[in-house]
Amino acid sequence: MPRPFETLESTIRSTEAAIAGGDLDTALRAIRAQVEGWLAAAPLTRNAIWGNRELDALASRIGRLVAELPPATLDRLPSQREASRPLDVYLFTKTEVGGHVFVGGDFVRAAPERESVVVLTEQPVVPVPPAFAERFATSPDRIICLPRATSLLEQSQMVISVLRMLQPDRIFAFNHHQDVSIVAAAGSGAVPAQTYYVHHGDFLPALGVYLSGTTHVDLTPRAHTFCNSVLALSPAYAPLVVEDRGRRPSSAPVSEPPVLATCGSPAKYDLSYKLPYHEVAAALLAQTSAILFHIGVLYDEQLAAVQEALRAKSVDESRWRHLPVVESVWDTLRELGVDLYLNSFPQRGGRVAVEVMGSGTPAVWHVTESRNRSVDLHLAYPEALAWSDVSELVAIVRDLDY
Repeated sequence: MPRPFETLESTIRSTEAAIAGGDLDTALRAIRAQVEGWLAAAPLTRNAIWGNRELDALASRIGRLVAELPPATLDRLPSQREASRPLDVYLFTKTEVGGHVFVGGDFVRAAPERESVVVLTEQPVVPVPPAFAERFATSPDRIICLPRATSLLEQSQMVISVLRMLQPDRIFAFNHHQDVSIVAAAGSGAVPAQTYYVHHGDFLPALGVYLSGTTHVDLTPRAHTFCNSVLALSPAYAPLVVEDRGRRPSSAPVSEPPVLATCGSPAKYDLSYKLPYHEVAAALLAQTSAILFHIGVLYDEQLAAVQEALRAKSVDESRWRHLPVVESVWDTLRELGVDLYLNSFPQRGGRVAVEVMGSGTPAVWHVTESRNRSVDLHLAYPEALAWSDVSELVAIVRDLDY
């Protein structure tokens, strides 16, 4: 298959040329385009490209140059910090991050003596959904949505301006993989804050992995081991944890019909994947008597695809049930009497997997390719079953017997 991205050497050359010519926005766009190209070719890059040291260094270099420019003008500024409490600023791209938001909330809850402010660089909806503030354990007035920027340069200026105004003691970069404005700001040195880069555990290419002068934080044992032993980043390890809300009864019989559930943000269920979620869901329900609950928001096109696929298979649409928002996945699985949890695919859920296992709910994982088996199952418990094609998943559901 043709590569949908420029060669790294070409991107580096064009970025350096743009910087030399004073065109910082073009330089930022070149860096972002490289990562977006890598992400579009996941089969070529999965577990092979984690990021790039030169791109992160260029983003930091641009950030330092942006910090020398006049500050951005913001319509809505965050309120002044409390002088008596140390301040943490969390840099997010947008709220469509599922478990990533919960992890941010876990960080906030782990430091109740500190004040927190959340900055969203590309939030598509204002005001922020109430569930975001609740999950992030931060009051809505401490969540700042940057206005839509006309350029990546302006977006980077806005992030740096907010940091300078707040003067945080610590910065946590929770950026989406391609968000160059956060990486540029975090690497700019605009404020003398201790900076942490919180690494996604999905093994996809991301900006910030090699960000100099920051503490690299990994959330899963495999990512931490790789970043420590292979990438030599000396990362910190903050394992995914959830509140213990009690196990389900170990003697609970399998429901009739079986009750299944899956959970994840829209990005976890890529419609372009070789086994699209809507087709798998429809085929599974058509070949079993099961009910499937989907926990989490989906895009309109994903919802439409599911409904169309169910109709095409003559499946009663009431057997696929959508729960966009729940207070606790752990409690929901218990309340619904879920017999089997299907981890999201092709992108695996991390924090939610810990929540599912903690609840005592049996789970099944998807293997995208045989060569990715160790990656796809890195958080699965030893006895967990796995599937690669729909027939295997159907067989697992038909053989439910706990």
